[in-house]
Amino acid sequence: MTNTKLKFQSFLLTTDHINAMVKAMKQAGLRVERDRDAGTVRAFHNDTEVYGAIQKGTNQPWIVRHVVDLFS
Repeated sequence: MTNTKLKFQSFLLTTDHINAMVKAMKQAGLRVERDRDAGTVRAFHNDTEVYGAIQKGTNQPWIVRHVVDLFS
């Protein structure tokens, strides 16, 4: 069995972008966990985390990290 390390990319996004990504990931069948109180979103393919986002603060941008080509 080959152990392939996933490559990630990181950037800042607005809440509108996060909401669109959450919708797309759910439609693609990924398991999405969103904690509005903590300001976090995580998405999984099987048991592997492929997306993570944390909001810097109320009405602030989100710090996002996801697998390269996740939305390709």
